[in-house]
Amino acid sequence: MGKSAFAKALSVALSFVLVTALSVPATALAASPEVKVENHSSSPASQTASGITIDGVEAPQAGKALDDTANVTTTEGATWDIPVLWVGSNMQLATTAQEDARYLPALAFYVPQGYSIAGSDFTVKLSDSLVKLFGDGDTVSVYNEATGITYIVPASLRSLFAAAAPSVTGVQGAPASAEAEKATDPNPGGQLSLIDIYCAQTARKAFTDEDLEYIIDLVLHRLEPQAVNLLLEKFPAFNAAAAKGEIGTRIGLYMYYKHGDKDGKQEHESAEEALAFVNGDAVLVDGTAKYCYMIGIDLSSLAKKKGGDPVRDSSTGKFTLLRSGEDVNTFNNTIVHEMFHAFMDDYNRTGMLGGVNLEDVITNPDGSFKSKEQMERYDRIRYPSWFTEGTASATENVFQFRTDFFDAFRAKKGESLVYNAAFDKTTLLHNYLNYKDLGGDSIYASLEYATGTDENGDKVDSDCSRYVTGYLASLYLSELASRQSSAGSAISVNNGKTDVSSAKLRSGLNSILERMHNGETLDQVVKSVSPVVNGKKLYSSTDDFEKKFIKGTNDSKGNYSGDSESLEFTVALLNSLQSNSSVYGGKRANGSILFDFDRKFDAPLDGTKEETADFYKIVDSNEYVESTVPNDVALAGGGKSESGTPTVKASALKPKASQQGADAAADRKPEGEPAEAAVASAAKGKASPAENVEKRRAAREE
Repeated sequence: MGKSAFAKALSVALSFVLVTALSVPATALAASPEVKVENHSSSPASQTASGITIDGVEAPQAGKALDDTANVTTTEGATWDIPVLWVGSNMQLATTAQEDARYLPALAFYVPQGYSIAGSDFTVKLSDSLVKLFGDGDTVSVYNEATGITYIVPASLRSLFAAAAPSVTGVQGAPASAEAEKATDPNPGGQLSLIDIYCAQTARKAFTDEDLEYIIDLVLHRLEPQAVNLLLEKFPAFNAAAAKGEIGTRIGLYMYYKHGDKDGKQEHESAEEALAFVNGDAVLVDGTAKYCYMIGIDLSSLAKKKGGDPVRDSSTGKFTLLRSGEDVNTFNNTIVHEMFHAFMDDYNRTGMLGGVNLEDVITNPDGSFKSKEQMERYDRIRYPSWFTEGTASATENVFQFRTDFFDAFRAKKGESLVYNAAFDKTTLLHNYLNYKDLGGDSIYASLEYATGTDENGDKVDSDCSRYVTGYLASLYLSELASRQSSAGSAISVNNGKTDVSSAKLRSGLNSILERMHNGETLDQVVKSVSPVVNGKKLYSSTDDFEKKFIKGTNDSKGNYSGDSESLEFTVALLNSLQSNSSVYGGKRANGSILFDFDRKFDAPLDGTKEETADFYKIVDSNEYVESTVPNDVALAGGGKSESGTPTVKASALKPKASQQGADAAADRKPEGEPAEAAVASAAKGKASPAENVEKRRAAREE
């Protein structure tokens, strides 16, 4: 009879949270095909049921919908179907089987109206095939008073079903009519609430369901897929890799308020107060290292505030999420930035991970390195944070929403900022070496302060160095790569006005990423694109570039001469961005290389526009989801100073489905094409995003 609305209501009835003790009786019979069930039949009956047997459940098959019904038969010849639910190892419901994933069945047993069973309890026999599906542990029956349903489940799941919420109104049996079915089906999709799936308890306590539904919809159906499509469109290297299965298809999402839940899950408990982030790392899954990632979003930055404090709505007692304004624009920008990290996690994994194999980077439980050798290897291989954050910042509207940092670079020594003043090399060098924000506080701007120590040996973790100086340095490297290509320099002078081509800088960055993907290290790329001064390469390595950017070399007294090459580019870029901006008080130029620099907008994403993407689909998981890109492919590229082992590229491979992602449940639309099938068809040229690039570009330019 298929999965009815009654079965769907049962799905909704399940709770995410396990209770610590059973509130209802449970009876177990170890390793036996027979399960004792309490008799809760109370309706008038004209027929007797005995000798009950349950059969007819097909074993999970990868890529196919999980069987959602079982058949009940009696000695008297009566027969009816009951719903079957499937639970992954993380206690989330699934509707489609994924490769290498394990699922346990739960039988929602009931006795139809018009039948009666003698005695206070009775025995249900499971077929041999069902016994195999339940596994080696005990099988129990649990009666839930709220639902009026007896669940026959593996003992490991009994607390989950004992705690099921009261979402089914009838007692002992399916609803009697279509109208009754409709009334007991609060979620027509039969899936768990998206709020339940993605939101931490901290978020649920802080905001109303209406606000959480809004922000989930904004991320799932607008911002995140739009960012994915935009990056595929603008970076040919990513687009080509996606068609070969070298870009992931699935990712998790976790939303919280200030911090995640204290639930024993590392990715939740380590959630930081950061507007949004993509965490990617080697994670032990059942003792095996897997590369996993997820998107994290701290909703505290999007709460309506007064005087810096969130404001509660007196009618609900909850905070209110902003739906427009500067903070929302920053959020839109940050989503692009973070999804660029996700692309690099797959496309340039060696340098993002800091290792040429996953086992090398597994740390102690407290996050510390296991040995000095491991730490030194990590430092040699991992890209510097100014490069990872600077390249990601190049995709967002960084010149607009990090205004104060850029303006402080322009302030004259000992003078207040003159807003129509131009950047110049002398002032930029002075401010770079003696950086203070507009309030007069010292801020570390040099590249080495992205993550390093100051002159006193104290740890420095400078936002300015990572996101602003890193942005400038990454675009300078992109300029050098563009010069080396047939495209030439991104800088031109037209009628006395200096213009900078974002398209050429983007092409240069695309080349850098592609070269490292194909095995070159960042050291090799930096040396290769370096200008030649006095017959010698100006930059010999990443570390050498980091020391010389803007500052140049220093004399015996510690005075820096300035690096004329990087100074000239940086001043030209900043003055071009400033000239493209409106007068003070108006809108700033965008600074994102995804679009022309003279195009003025708040963020490269449109929060009103719905999109779908073939890659980095957010699946029904709030945890780490394993990348679909094979590690031997992803780790064949170059890191900072070392490369992985060259291997057959993914064009000859079919990416393996994610076990963790699969256990977290199937995509929200089980009738759609499975993620791994989408990747396979993309590899054959059937679903490559390249087919839609021109269409998307035309739509964006309108």
